Amino acid sequence: MTALVRPAFPETIDSTILKTFRSCPRKFELEYLHHWKSKGSSIHLHAGQAFASALEETRRSFFENGLDSATALERGGAALIAAYGTFDEPHTSAKTLDRMLGALVYYFDQWPLDTDPLRPYEWAPGKWGIEFSFASPLPFDHPVTGDPLIYTGRSDMLAEMNGGLYIEDDKTTSSLGAQWVNQWDMRSQFRSEEH
Repeated sequence: MTALVRPAFPETIDSTILKTFRSCPRKFELEYLHHWKSKGSSIHLHAGQAFASALEETRRSFFENGLDSATALERGGAALIAAYGTFDEPHTSAKTLDRMLGALVYYFDQWPLDTDPLRPYEWAPGKWGIEFSFASPLPFDHPVTGDPLIYTGRSDMLAEMNGGLYIEDDKTTSSLGAQWVNQWDMRSQFRSEEH
């Protein structure tokens, strides 16, 4: 008789795991307990991660390393190229390497490093709130170990503007059509209030 192997419950959870569970508990089980993964890679995830690398490098180059904005943007472009690599995107994709580089330049044309009022928060001298991870224990225990279950995440930037602190979260999308706003569910990231 073969012993039944109990799948391991994740040591930490994040907004993606929660969204998966809320949308389909079976998908959560297969993906996060049994570790089934898709055979292909998503152009959306790949391009988004490459773009995030570029934003991080550009901001770090400017704020942490004190480089001028043009040099910081060049370093961000190099980081995007390195992160994008030789990914074979679908020929119909709006997220080609060239377009992502164009989006990076456009981003900092719209919100120049020198003058954007939304700036990374400086935690301590030389320590900026740019691309950082966080972990926080939840008020309930892990179902297997009994230790506190940890909620984790990553923030693009903790920013300040006009005396307030804000979580800045960059997103990439293929187009801004009429239904664009409908793609934003709350995913434990944003809060919306009607007044």
